[in-house]
Amino acid sequence: MRTNVRGFTLVEVVVAITILSLIILATVTAMRTLADTQTKLETKIDQVSTMVAVTQYLRKTIADAQPVTLFEFGAPVGIYFYGTKDSIRWATPIAIPEQSRGVLGVSLSLVDGKVTFNLDSTLSESDINSAGSKTSYTLLEGVEELSVRYRSSVYGEWLDDWGVQRAENQLPSHISLRLKVSGRYWPEIIIATSQAGL
Repeated sequence: MRTNVRGFTLVEVVVAITILSLIILATVTAMRTLADTQTKLETKIDQVSTMVAVTQYLRKTIADAQPVTLFEFGAPVGIYFYGTKDSIRWATPIAIPEQSRGVLGVSLSLVDGKVTFNLDSTLSESDINSAGSKTSYTLLEGVEELSVRYRSSVYGEWLDDWGVQRAENQLPSHISLRLKVSGRYWPEIIIATSQAGL
């Protein structure tokens, strides 16, 4: 008895292997694309989280700025607030143990691609114009540009600097910060100070 068992021809096997190879290639490509997308998404989430945290921190600390009067030889010479187009110095209240209240000098500037946050417990006119500070923290790295502008009133013009001995003898009502990080500009940060309602 002879059975007619027929196997696959060489052409059929080659076609089947080709189709299986294409399916495997498509699956591997899809998996690689998914992994790349996941990595890019995590990087973007980290960038946005950093932007939100830095923005909230700057808003809080700058909004707390207080118009502390500076004295020289017993006479008032202005307030402890000084701003240029790329840095800013101000006084902010802090809680000091065993004291009812304290004021701390704070500055924000761009140094070697890093936005630095400097703290100084001494408030004097010589300190406000100097670049040195006692304690320095890096707030953000990879920064290409920091620009600061100031407004004296809600509808006033934006100014590039705010000197310590301004005629108004007050804080600006609004401060605008613009950061360029990793080739991209962050949304402009506009902060109303304690003087905004005056």
